[in-house]
Amino acid sequence: MSIQDPVLQASKQIVAASMNSPPLRKGASGQGVQLLQAALIDLGYRMPASTRKTGKPDGIYGKETKDVVSAFQKKNGLKQDGNAGRQTIAILDQRIGAKNKPAKMVGRSRTPKLKPSEYKVGKKDPPVRLDAKRPHGDWPETVRGYLIWRVLYDETYLGGGSVRLFLGEVASRSMHHYLRNTGRNLKIRFRQLVAENREARKEYRKEIQQARRFVETLSLGDHPITSVRTTVATAYDSHNWALAIGGYQAWGKGNARVMEDAIGRYYELDFEYKFKDRYNFDPGKGWPLFDVPLGSWGVKFQMVDVPLTGGGVQLSQDSLDVRDKLLYALHRQGYAKEFITHGSFTKALRWRHGHPVPWEQYDPRRA
Repeated sequence: MSIQDPVLQASKQIVAASMNSPPLRKGASGQGVQLLQAALIDLGYRMPASTRKTGKPDGIYGKETKDVVSAFQKKNGLKQDGNAGRQTIAILDQRIGAKNKPAKMVGRSRTPKLKPSEYKVGKKDPPVRLDAKRPHGDWPETVRGYLIWRVLYDETYLGGGSVRLFLGEVASRSMHHYLRNTGRNLKIRFRQLVAENREARKEYRKEIQQARRFVETLSLGDHPITSVRTTVATAYDSHNWALAIGGYQAWGKGNARVMEDAIGRYYELDFEYKFKDRYNFDPGKGWPLFDVPLGSWGVKFQMVDVPLTGGGVQLSQDSLDVRDKLLYALHRQGYAKEFITHGSFTKALRWRHGHPVPWEQYDPRRA
């Protein structure tokens, strides 16, 4: 039976112990032992010697840990050998689940397939249909949840966290903002997103073409224009953008001027391209997002090429397997918080009736 608790499930060492490959026993050490100790503390077992130095479990499977595991085994009718193997980990996982009794996980709401954006005269932004906001902090806080939050928070710190080298600046900045637990909106460099993602550029080009066709139907003079509805766009060309944004809602607006000379009509449009998205994680997804080798609670991050391909790589036992389910649990336990990402950029466009807008005028790769 697979481990259900998302924090225990994230530890390669715990997962291996749950299959007796090998079980955790006296003399072992590492983040798996630390999470085992944290789980026992969460269930009410005292471990003063193992928490004396820093106030948190030390990750060393010494006499105290063996004795506490034996006490747990006795209470649950298991063989009292002090080792944490298949049966002990399975019962531990069950007891944690029974203690927490979390509300049913709310999956990512399905983003409706929207029709291509159209335009109208007006200034108001169209309605933006974001993922449903999930409950925050409604699950009990746990020691093991805090340990996971602490290492991820430290490793995504832009001043020196090593995750930045592997995930990319935008992904690590977004992750750190999530772990800061403020829920405040985060502004993203949208022009850079569109410039660096092929599908995003394709949707952007369509938006410009739709705006151009609408402006050519207007009468002489100045007109504010805006999208009737948003479009769904994606940014999956790199791990940096896939983990920072992925899918998002985009729309256009601007101020159009329709003029005429001896040759015919011509147009000017101060165009603004905007986006909005909710930064969150889907508990129903089993994709590994990235892996953290944790000999001493994290010194580097190793990317797992999964968000784009669905594949994976073999990872060492003493590591943290970071998945949507784990990051979602941190939100529900109150250690992290979902937030809104948003951004926009502008382009000055000029063209003649019946002619396309020159690409160099709105190329997002040009400042």
